[in-house]
Amino acid sequence: MRKRWIVAAVALLAAFAIGASAANAASLNVSPKKQVTLTKLQKCAASMNGSNPVVQSTYSSSTTVTVSALPAACNGLSLKINLHDASGAVIATGTTASASASQTVAVGTYTSTNVSAAIATIGGWIFPTSWNGGAPVTPGCVGLDASGNPTGQACTLTIGTVTTWTSGSYKYSQFQFTAVTAAPVWKVTFNFADTAKWAGFTPVVVVSNQNVAKAAAYACSSLPVFQGVEANPSWNSNNGDLTITTDPTYGGTKLCG
Repeated sequence: MRKRWIVAAVALLAAFAIGASAANAASLNVSPKKQVTLTKLQKCAASMNGSNPVVQSTYSSSTTVTVSALPAACNGLSLKINLHDASGAVIATGTTASASASQTVAVGTYTSTNVSAAIATIGGWIFPTSWNGGAPVTPGCVGLDASGNPTGQACTLTIGTVTTWTSGSYKYSQFQFTAVTAAPVWKVTFNFADTAKWAGFTPVVVVSNQNVAKAAAYACSSLPVFQGVEANPSWNSNNGDLTITTDPTYGGTKLCG
């Protein structure tokens, strides 16, 4: 009699356990599997295979570089340039929000002879570049005939005091010069990246204060290098006067900007 009671009790407990397990299972929250998506990011352009972007110094002692031959597919992406010395250390760096085929990038003061390599980062991807220390463009002048052709006659350029000031975030420099030649017209070349003479900034506006016109074959995209000619040869004047600035709203007789 006792055995039957024990067997019955065990059977009752087992039935209770099964029922409880079924109830717990029914109360569980079951979530569907989450789908994982992988996106493969690619460079805006493949390896350049000998056609690397070119980074060139604009002067032996400068604050900018000229970047050219950027892949068209990378236009509009962020661009960062690092200049490295022989040890691999970064000695100058600069960024721009939107890359284009050819542009000037401010990187801070550097000396081109100390640069061993330049690395471009475009849209987060690293590109090797071809570094070109370049022959610095130095100030000078040449004599031209009335048609704008070089005469071969000597020309001596003298740059006067350069007055530099700032207003808000903008920079300005004003200077006079003389270009002495026996030729009918003088043509002058300046490199405003030359920190030995100017403040080293790349202007967006060049204004003639006296007797300077933009040279016929010159494009303002070449700034900080600028070329001008005698605006009024009938004056028979050796003098010229220019103002350069980063202020795009600056008024006057604009040669660039």
